[in-house]
Amino acid sequence: MALTYKLFPAPVPDFAAAELERLYQSIYCTLLRLETYEQSSDWLTFAILDDEVVVAVILFKRRGRTISMLNEQITLDAAYVKFFVDSIFELYSDAGRVALYAVDTAGEKIGRLFGRFLCVKENVVSLGQTDEEFAATLTASVRSGLRSRHRKLQKDFPNFSYDFYNCENFSEDDVEAIVRLSAKRMNVKGKDAYIDGDALEKIIVVLRKYGLVGVARIDGEVCGGTLCYAVGRRYFFHVISHHPNYDRFGLGNLLNYLTFLYCVEMKIDECWMMGGGERHKAQFGARPLEFFGFDFYRSRRYFPFLIYDRAVRVSNFMAKKILQRFGIGARFLHG
Repeated sequence: MALTYKLFPAPVPDFAAAELERLYQSIYCTLLRLETYEQSSDWLTFAILDDEVVVAVILFKRRGRTISMLNEQITLDAAYVKFFVDSIFELYSDAGRVALYAVDTAGEKIGRLFGRFLCVKENVVSLGQTDEEFAATLTASVRSGLRSRHRKLQKDFPNFSYDFYNCENFSEDDVEAIVRLSAKRMNVKGKDAYIDGDALEKIIVVLRKYGLVGVARIDGEVCGGTLCYAVGRRYFFHVISHHPNYDRFGLGNLLNYLTFLYCVEMKIDECWMMGGGERHKAQFGARPLEFFGFDFYRSRRYFPFLIYDRAVRVSNFMAKKILQRFGIGARFLHG
């Protein structure tokens, strides 16, 4: 493996968007989503080539002595991480730390002092080639329960429908209705809604390119739905919600199941269901996937920074848990 690199100054070059999709198939690493959630005028692009073939594209920014990689929720070969880290320390003599967020890689193979911390947990459902193959991955009791509730829902509400819309033909009104139902369920649980007006606008921007919107209706009114993104052969859940009036039908689980069947029809390989609720999502065959943050240091001279970084993360984590215990949103941590 003869690795070389090309370094591109800001702005991000035109080729990067398609390469990020091809290489990583992660909505969280698409250029559109990254630029939607963060200002990008000072981002640099590091392309790794193996015999002139692009094998990795890494976006990063400089803040003082820290170089921060912006790609997240991806699997990245340790050889590419090592090449990037070593090259960065050669390029920037004043850099003392290279920071990665939410990456699946073997940090111990990089050959440098590093700190590691858990960032993100995901639940990934692998789909079969047919409905029957996917159904076979579920237990008999789960299959029976889903089909029974579906029949009961259709019996009690013959006009129940669940339709899918792609990035070109979904309705923003439907998206807003699904988000309102999500907020209603969070309120029932005594939790803060996590999607405000600004967050909703950003979701719609990303949906306009990658969106799949599932809308459930009864008597013509939106009673539930899903907001997903499609990148390559993966679908990424962002919101799934339903009206509490239909809890007795297990409508949330039913919408999950019907979405999986649609994904099978569309020849999708995986559905990422976000973190949390591992035991609940495991009934659909979801496997846990963990992404870690890494801080790589130039030398042991920078070891005090490692201690300080860990102390800050631990204190923020504990503060977040305390705020959540008293029903206060974690946003207060950052003002």
